[in-house]
Amino acid sequence: MCKLVREMVGDLLGACHVLCRRTFMPQMHPDIGLDGRPYDVWSVQEHSITYCLLVSLQPPPGHSFILEEDT
Repeated sequence: MCKLVREMVGDLLGACHVLCRRTFMPQMHPDIGLDGRPYDVWSVQEHSITYCLLVSLQPPPGHSFILEEDT
């Protein structure tokens, strides 16, 4: 189950990357941790299982993200 979900999420991120390649949309990439694996968390509660994956956004080619001060 764990491997299946990871593969499915990886396939989804790969498809998003291909579809947004030539657009001005930010590119999604799994955020890699210190051990070379993505930051992910599993949570099991009563009748549900939750999987969370930290996904970073990279600006499209020729653009950059700039933090603005909160007003």
